[in-house]
Amino acid sequence: MLKTEPDEVLDLRNFLGPVALLKVTNVFRELLPNQVLEIVVGDLDMKNDLFKVLKAFSYEIIDVDEHETFCRIWLKKHEKNP
Repeated sequence: MLKTEPDEVLDLRNFLGPVALLKVTNVFRELLPNQVLEIVVGDLDMKNDLFKVLKAFSYEIIDVDEHETFCRIWLKKHEKNP
């Protein structure tokens, strides 16, 4: 479990797949380098889709906390895209 507070939290449990992925892309684009985004998804398959969409960005996976009905993912945005 992450010990520090994220800079942004995005709870996507009530969003459909394409809308959720668009929201993640938009929020991640606005993050400053070294900021942390916490993403909460209810559909555990969405986790894999998130990483496909975020391939355009440079980031570090800080933590993944999987539960039976949801998953929390913490990502730290890097300075520059590769």
